[in-house]
Amino acid sequence: MPFMKVTFVLDNVRSAFNVGAVFRTADGLGFNIHLIGITPIPGQDKKLEKTSLKSLDYVDNLYFRSHDDWIQYIQNINKLILVVENYDTEKTISIFDIPDFIDLQGYANIFIVLGHEINGVGNPIIGIADYILRIPMYGRKNSLNVATCAGIVGYFIKSGIFRQSLLKSSLWQEKPHKP
Repeated sequence: MPFMKVTFVLDNVRSAFNVGAVFRTADGLGFNIHLIGITPIPGQDKKLEKTSLKSLDYVDNLYFRSHDDWIQYIQNINKLILVVENYDTEKTISIFDIPDFIDLQGYANIFIVLGHEINGVGNPIIGIADYILRIPMYGRKNSLNVATCAGIVGYFIKSGIFRQSLLKSSLWQEKPHKP
């Protein structure tokens, strides 16, 4: 399997506590982080440093002033852009369908975009997204905390990568049944 980089993209996430929690999740998964707009950045927010529990030291991260700056940065690379939102479009799929519906092995870079706690992901990024990922909600509320979403989607992506890698390897090939 070629080297694949997975990155959480935090689009104008305002809470330093949420950003710190996502850094901890990214560290656990071996993911990178891109920060856009008003998202707190390392070295400038004590709450972020406290919540991240030193994961800031281990997670590669980049900051972009705007959607346009980030879009320009990723423009010419092999990528899959997955936006986490709680509404339906023609691009929307359930996270449960990730391993079966998306060939995660075909990309050098996977970007998982999480948005502002109230306003969600910005339209410029939604416009270039390959898929909108929806976490099914079965209770009365229709959304989850952004850091919780990062953990759920991050682990679904990681398990999907491993599953697809196994399925494509000779270790997992079905052996013919001998009567």
